[in-house]
Amino acid sequence: MEKQNHLNACGTFEEVNYAVAKTITELEKTNQELPYLLNYYKKNYNLVDTKTDLCKRYNKENNLPKEFDNILRKAILDD
Repeated sequence: MEKQNHLNACGTFEEVNYAVAKTITELEKTNQELPYLLNYYKKNYNLVDTKTDLCKRYNKENNLPKEFDNILRKAILDD
């Protein structure tokens, strides 16, 4: 069995930025104070646009077997 690298599960740079921006946006909607690191991120980096739902995009470049690819594609795109 191939040893897993924890970095393989982190997502792309775009996905991480989207998740951080989405978290900040959601916390601010409910008037919650941002934790230190999220506040630092907001002040020092440009937040990406979260109006376009990154979770609704599908990347064909994957190693899924065709049957699972079809299931996942249908779940994402037929919402």
